[in-house]
Amino acid sequence: MRYVVVVHGIGEQRKNETVLAVVDRFAEARRGLMEAQGALTLGAADSQTGKQRLAGGCRHPYPPNAFAPWLEFEAIPEQPADPASLPPFLGEAARSGDNLRFADMWWADVMQEDFPDVGQTAEIWTKGLLGRLQRKRPPPPAWTTAMLGRLEELIVLVRKLLALRAKELEETVFSRFLGDVQLYGEYAHCRGRAVRRFHRLIARIEAAHEAEWRERNPRRPYREEHKPHYTVIAHSLGSVMSMDALLYAHARLDLRRAVQAAGLGLPFPAYAAPSDLEKGDPKVPVFDTGWVTRVDSFVTLGSPIDKYLALWWLNYRYLNVPGRWMDPELAKLRTDPAHRIRHYNYADEQDPVGHNLDLAATAPAFRTVFATAEDRVFNRYAIPGAAHVRYWNDSELFAWILQEAVDGGGSRPAPRWFDPGIYRRALRINYLAPTLALAAALFFSASWGVWSRSWHGTVLAGALLVLAARIGLPLMRLMVWWRQIARLKWKCPEFAAQRRKAGRRFLQEVALLRPTLAAIAVLAFWACCARERWDLFTDVTKPLLFLLAAGVAALLPHRRTPGVSVTAIVFAAFGAFGLLALGRPGDAGGRWLFHLWLAATLLGALACHLHHLIHTAKRDLRANAQPDFPAYAGGEELEIPAPPPETK
Repeated sequence: MRYVVVVHGIGEQRKNETVLAVVDRFAEARRGLMEAQGALTLGAADSQTGKQRLAGGCRHPYPPNAFAPWLEFEAIPEQPADPASLPPFLGEAARSGDNLRFADMWWADVMQEDFPDVGQTAEIWTKGLLGRLQRKRPPPPAWTTAMLGRLEELIVLVRKLLALRAKELEETVFSRFLGDVQLYGEYAHCRGRAVRRFHRLIARIEAAHEAEWRERNPRRPYREEHKPHYTVIAHSLGSVMSMDALLYAHARLDLRRAVQAAGLGLPFPAYAAPSDLEKGDPKVPVFDTGWVTRVDSFVTLGSPIDKYLALWWLNYRYLNVPGRWMDPELAKLRTDPAHRIRHYNYADEQDPVGHNLDLAATAPAFRTVFATAEDRVFNRYAIPGAAHVRYWNDSELFAWILQEAVDGGGSRPAPRWFDPGIYRRALRINYLAPTLALAAALFFSASWGVWSRSWHGTVLAGALLVLAARIGLPLMRLMVWWRQIARLKWKCPEFAAQRRKAGRRFLQEVALLRPTLAAIAVLAFWACCARERWDLFTDVTKPLLFLLAAGVAALLPHRRTPGVSVTAIVFAAFGAFGLLALGRPGDAGGRWLFHLWLAATLLGALACHLHHLIHTAKRDLRANAQPDFPAYAGGEELEIPAPPPETK
């Protein structure tokens, strides 16, 4: 019997909400469908498992055995079948045991309960994280702290702006979402409680599965071959927690039963509750993790495991000394590569959270427990950020996961991992979209400031110009550096030639854009100069004040970023000269030409600046050919309780 355990990431998910997409995608894959259909509802899922209480456990009416800790539906057979022989998937519940069974690992309440007590604003915890990284020995590459510094500055600025006009949105993004990232990395008790929740869920499945089998086979002994096998599919932060849970399931029993203060190594604090230790929790054997030998595959989607190992390395020093905390029998079992958990990692290169798991592969404990079956960064989604949640609707990807990680192989062809058209679109979205958005904001504020007939409008336009530059320029720098780091880390030798060709084509487009915009600006400037101009005092005084604000915006210092390119400065100087010379044309034709000149000047300056940023990032990254952090320090200094003496 195969159980698929689905683990959600950050956010405010409800019980069984994440597992719906996996059930639908697997139902489609069994029928050979490559487009999302959708059939399962949350009510149909909760009808089988009951609703989850915030304190844990299940809330359901009498009798308790009417509900199970898993989901099973008709027409999703455990073994591959002829698609033509399968009926349509209608989300009909089943209890036969002939179908795949799904379990939802819900743990959002763990972070929601802890945040009011230990959560902090993004400014505080990101500064603390940066401070630790800067003092780390051996130090990380210099570009890493610079990149995090830019991200911190942009996050803090956006948070302040949202707090003024969109308090609820600011609370959701920076407290409930980014707060989850902080809590799991900083608060050791959160990690211990989450891992305990994972182990408790599997223990409930084990107990319920055995009870069901004994009820159906009262005269047969329950043997090892009758026990269930597991596939874990985890997304985002849930993949980090699942890794911790699977690794901690290999810890010695006495270590997991012990209670120790946080920050001293192992065991995980809050994993072993004193009340459970006293009464033993007879209904569910929470501390029995023998099931971990039957976890066959571990699938991670958009996983930040490497980022957690690098940023919160102090939490994972124990991975360097597996011999001091692992159960000897489990450690001996894992010495055979055939008995390790097959690990499948998938991430889109537009996903800012997930990527290849290079650093995890250097940890001795990770290598002992997991065997990398596939570590794939692909190019299937064009929009950055949104790519982090697109996995759930990718029918081709889940059909491949079902075949490889659940069924153990098959004849289905692999999805198209690289699409040159999507890659070029991704480059345009990452590089040109922020540039065009900034140019539009600057154009609006500039034209408003020049044509406004009141001092108030001119002042507001200048303020908008400064604000647009203050947000837009750091965003451009951040996107360029993120893309260059992802490009350097992305290992895709089979697509390297196509990727280089697409990159060169994009750079040529940007390079051709500059002389074209310069020609348009010169022609528009010449046409405007031939027209009648207004009195210099009335028409140039306000533009001069507006240029003062523009100069402040252009010269805003940024302590962690390179300066603007010389070509961009030339464009800006040309624009300032044109604004002073033109004044304000009085007719519609003059205004049209003026706007054309202004737009061409702004786009030209920003195109030059973008080109400069790309080349600067490439130059700086060449000095750091290896983008990963150095291997973190050993764990010999950790306080790990010694195993109890053997009794004869």
